[in-house]
Amino acid sequence: MTRDSLLEWLAGREPQPPAGLSEHIRTAVMATDVTAASNVSDALAQVAVDTVDRVAASSDQGRPVARHLLAADALITYALEARATTAPDELVPWAQRLARQTGATT
Repeated sequence: MTRDSLLEWLAGREPQPPAGLSEHIRTAVMATDVTAASNVSDALAQVAVDTVDRVAASSDQGRPVARHLLAADALITYALEARATTAPDELVPWAQRLARQTGATT
């Protein structure tokens, strides 16, 4: 997976997110190495997780952090959409694995 192919996939989503959120999503994609991901859903999930990790490691607070977290939320939503579209039978186990990997509860 490449950043360009991931950005191309995101550009094809309708409706498009607001411009500010779209820019935060693009920035997150550009800050993450997605070359190990074999598909769009895995790449989007990696970008989301890396974004949350960067927020957690930062001392920033307030609106700047909220924007990054909104971008991570949108990226997870897109990852779920991509998985549901390409492999609907795998959606639930994939989401459960992602939740376990990130420390979320299911």
